[in-house]
Amino acid sequence: MNFILIREFSKKDYRTFIYEFFSMLNEYKNFGLKMIDVEDVVNNIFADQSKYFDGNVVNEDKFGFITEELICFCPSPFFWDIPLEEYMKKWERLYFPNL
Repeated sequence: MNFILIREFSKKDYRTFIYEFFSMLNEYKNFGLKMIDVEDVVNNIFADQSKYFDGNVVNEDKFGFITEELICFCPSPFFWDIPLEEYMKKWERLYFPNL
């Protein structure tokens, strides 16, 4: 996850990235990956990448939505607790309309 790359995504590219990212992560989840396994990594990535934040709320949200979802600072339904298809409906309803 790289803020500089993500901020350049068009809405369509971002949507594609999100689907691919969470589909891939879902495969790992199906093999036993848990939130606790990625918490420190996600926090470190966020801390490192936040130095590139540019004051553009939409760009920062594009990055922040992902990290918040991975470490549970988000509204339900939560990625780690439900099937991917149900989870992606949340992105369609809550996040994509705001970008």
